[in-house]
Amino acid sequence: MVRMSERHRRNGSRLVFPGLLLASVVATAACAAATATGPEPDPPATAPASAACGTLPAGAVLDGIGSFDVRSVTPRRRVVIMGGAAEVDAASRAFVEGAVGGDVLVLRATGSTTSYNSYFASGVSASPAPSWVGTIRLDVATTGSHPALLCHVARAEAVWLTGGDQWNYLGQWPTTLHDSLRTTAARGAAIGGTSAGAMSISEVAYDARAASATSDQALANPFHASVTVMRSPFGQPELAGTLVDTHFMQRTREGRMLTFLARGRQLLQRDTIVGIGLDERAAMIIEGETFTVLTGAADRHTWVYRVSGAGIVQADTPLSLESVERVRLDHGATGPWPLDFSRHTPERLRVVQGRVEDG
Repeated sequence: MVRMSERHRRNGSRLVFPGLLLASVVATAACAAATATGPEPDPPATAPASAACGTLPAGAVLDGIGSFDVRSVTPRRRVVIMGGAAEVDAASRAFVEGAVGGDVLVLRATGSTTSYNSYFASGVSASPAPSWVGTIRLDVATTGSHPALLCHVARAEAVWLTGGDQWNYLGQWPTTLHDSLRTTAARGAAIGGTSAGAMSISEVAYDARAASATSDQALANPFHASVTVMRSPFGQPELAGTLVDTHFMQRTREGRMLTFLARGRQLLQRDTIVGIGLDERAAMIIEGETFTVLTGAADRHTWVYRVSGAGIVQADTPLSLESVERVRLDHGATGPWPLDFSRHTPERLRVVQGRVEDG
């Protein structure tokens, strides 16, 4: 189970991030750690409801800033995933600019309905600024099938999933809401998330329905009660054949990632599967066939794994994998997506009876 504190404000420079993910712009992004000052309350919401979609039922709470825009706006398709803790402002800006001046919708199952609104509306200095930013919290999961909520999802040019507990998103929200989130790609909307939200939109997802797995547990027994993987009901096409994990090196999650990938490969019944491990304050942006990595500190990275060899993946038996490749992507890294491992120098790993070793 992934837990995340409320979104933090930070002091420091604001990064200019235009529409295109150009390497020259990425190089100018401030890579030094910004000082987290803790959550600050947003001002009272100025647009708590949208007449265009009607009133939400009891059990769903909406707060917003701006005017819900019913114009025809063509969004810019982007997938933005973050590793948790404080946001990466430049990546947040890229996400919001994917709305191209339209509406940005934040969805969550717990937490504040105001903490993201002013941050996305003005705090990241998106150009163009969004017409409306709103947060809907589903206190009762079944309200996700209400027409007013589905209307907001269907009309938003960009949709963000917060941190929290991914089982709320994957296992508790209704099929109708899953279907609407899955079709964001078809209509070209931007989508993104941090922590649990990022983990929920890859094709294979660690759902944490029972408990949060540790690397030691997962390596010792790939079918431990805490090791539960599934196909995400709203996995995005850019993350096909992929599993995302977050808070990666900060919580020593490489071992469990390799176990999730071994289980995910069985689930997909395919020879190869890819994992994306996002450190805290690290982000990956995927647009078309290109990725870009941005981080908020020099010691934060994105880690990409490819598992393709044989292995022993059985209950009550330590994991073994013969062929694992790992690539570390630093701030500013960019290139073709899916990742072309031949353009890098992957580290070779293997897992021998529950121990991760150099390969």
